[in-house]
Amino acid sequence: MAFAINQQIQDLIAKSHHMLITFRSNGGGDALGAALGLYLFLRKKGGRVDIVSDGVRIPPSLHFLPSYADIKTELPPLQKFIIKVDIARTKLESLSYDVKDDTLSIFLTPKVGMFSREQIATAASGLKYDLIITIDTPDREAFGHVFSNNTDLFYKTPVINIEHHASNEHYGQINVVDMSASSTAEIVVRLMEELDSTAIDKDIATALLTGMIANTKSFKTARVTPSTLQTASRLMKLGADRDGIVERLYRSKSLATLKLWGVALGRLQHEPSLGLLWLALGAEDFVQTQTTPEQLPDIIDEILMNAPEARMILLLYQDPHMLTHYSAHFRVFTDADARLIAKQFNPQGSAHVVSFTVPAASLLDAVKTVKEGIANFVTTESK
Repeated sequence: MAFAINQQIQDLIAKSHHMLITFRSNGGGDALGAALGLYLFLRKKGGRVDIVSDGVRIPPSLHFLPSYADIKTELPPLQKFIIKVDIARTKLESLSYDVKDDTLSIFLTPKVGMFSREQIATAASGLKYDLIITIDTPDREAFGHVFSNNTDLFYKTPVINIEHHASNEHYGQINVVDMSASSTAEIVVRLMEELDSTAIDKDIATALLTGMIANTKSFKTARVTPSTLQTASRLMKLGADRDGIVERLYRSKSLATLKLWGVALGRLQHEPSLGLLWLALGAEDFVQTQTTPEQLPDIIDEILMNAPEARMILLLYQDPHMLTHYSAHFRVFTDADARLIAKQFNPQGSAHVVSFTVPAASLLDAVKTVKEGIANFVTTESK
């Protein structure tokens, strides 16, 4: 990492009074591990920091991660609106308020005399956060409501953007984007080592190694380099248990999860003309197997390991708690951009993986709608 960038990051962190770590709403093990590792590191260094991801669902296989419960699904209030009243000459007897018909009324009762307009002023407090660190997220839109409901925060606050995908749009004031890294967690390890290697403890090392293992399928992908293995070795020396992480990620499946896998794999369909593997699950499948949608990402990983020829994988399901819409996970393994293929569904995610919802009368209708959208894109692109 260039010294100048490292120094800028160090200065921003040192000056910050309250930091926000955030990542894309469908972030996987890499995003979670990297974000939690950095969160623990900054807190250990005495920083005040929150970690938020829009509607994040953490699968049970990652519940061993230290402090995972600290991840919030929405931002807290960011700013206070201040009403100031000059009471130097007109003393205050009492204050009360009332809310009616979406209108807030504030009542000030003076001890003597009356208040005038000239005695009243309004102001706004500063934003809650003065530094944002983004993890494994290609663009602002991928943050979901964290960005769309708080655009001023992202445009008025310095952003450190840490990523390893080529699709990253370099939206930060400081962009640490390394496409040679195996994972974003690997980049975060190097950053921490440059900032203060002595602060990396067992919990931090565990979170970071989890991110690396999750993104490389336990160091089996083509992006693994000698540097990746050396980085993992350093984390293990700091207390991260590689075998324990692998056991939890890949070998510790509950009977209920295995039943869900059996149902899902039995539904797997192949569209050779599109290079698409897809499957669909109804709300009753989760009820009958006593599982939840949080257990689905592992199914996609299992398909990937056993169907390397797939160019695209689509998983559609009906959340038992959201019966009017159908949720989708969509992954692409070519140069095509998943966000463009699924554009009509307003997807959130990266060029390789997106999530979206589909309003439909039935699961079959949802499948038909999404498959037609994918087919239309493929047909148009092939002309």
